[in-house]
Amino acid sequence: MGVKTIGEGIGTRLKTIRGLRVYAPHQLKGVLELPCALILPGEDIYATAFDGVYDCIFRIVVCISKQDTPSAFTGLLEYIEPTGAKSIFAAIDGDKTLNGSCSASKLARNLGVGSTMWGGIGYLSTEFELQVWS
Repeated sequence: MGVKTIGEGIGTRLKTIRGLRVYAPHQLKGVLELPCALILPGEDIYATAFDGVYDCIFRIVVCISKQDTPSAFTGLLEYIEPTGAKSIFAAIDGDKTLNGSCSASKLARNLGVGSTMWGGIGYLSTEFELQVWS
């Protein structure tokens, strides 16, 4: 499985979150419609212990607002929660094969709240690391 296929599998899971626009690696745009999730390739490990398995990390960046207002911050918390209709963890955990695009995946961690620059614009965001095994 490659970056495009796995990215589409992640996108399929994230699209279960109502109202969240999802941009897979081959669908990234210069102007973002908010709220959105950017699916970006992270670190790759091409072989582990000579088994030929492709292991990788994907970054899921959720952008919610062009400014960091208290209401925007509160809205972002819904995506960080481990459960709920907008939970990134719950969406991924609902099918750890990411719609059959990999053998297993694990949402490893959330990197906290911060800002992401995209197209010259700063967005209030949070980032997740998703570990994927082919």
